Amino acid sequence: MSWTDIVAWAGLIIGVIALALTLYGIWDVRRQVREMLTLQGNLLCADLIYEVTNDFIVPTKIDLRASPMQKYLMVQRALFPKEYKEDEARAAVRRQGLWLANELCKKGMAEWKPTINHARVQAEIVDAEADTKAGRLRSLFGDKMEGLF
Repeated sequence: MSWTDIVAWAGLIIGVIALALTLYGIWDVRRQVREMLTLQGNLLCADLIYEVTNDFIVPTKIDLRASPMQKYLMVQRALFPKEYKEDEARAAVRRQGLWLANELCKKGMAEWKPTINHARVQAEIVDAEADTKAGRLRSLFGDKMEGLF
């Protein structure tokens, strides 16, 4: 067996491995595109169901549309099926909304509704910021964080 035979066999093995990786990559991309199209279809279906419902009834006190929260939760469930917890996702959205509302009110671009308890909102914002900072530290240091403080 000469060195050219060894090079030929090595080239053949490398080519087969490259072909296998390429085929796997194509399969994986097709799977991801299929999942994305399914998610888009679900979001469109949610809008369509509410739109068709409005053809049959006259809403009295509520506006029948798929809420952005419903759409957000669908996307979260699709992107992170193992880590998805609806209560945590809703709480995260609420915290972000409170923070944005607080910033807009601070800058004079909006006013709080009269029914809002300002002290409770400020306490929630402070708690949310503390949780966010603790989460960042935990992601940086993991279990070693206990010994830092």
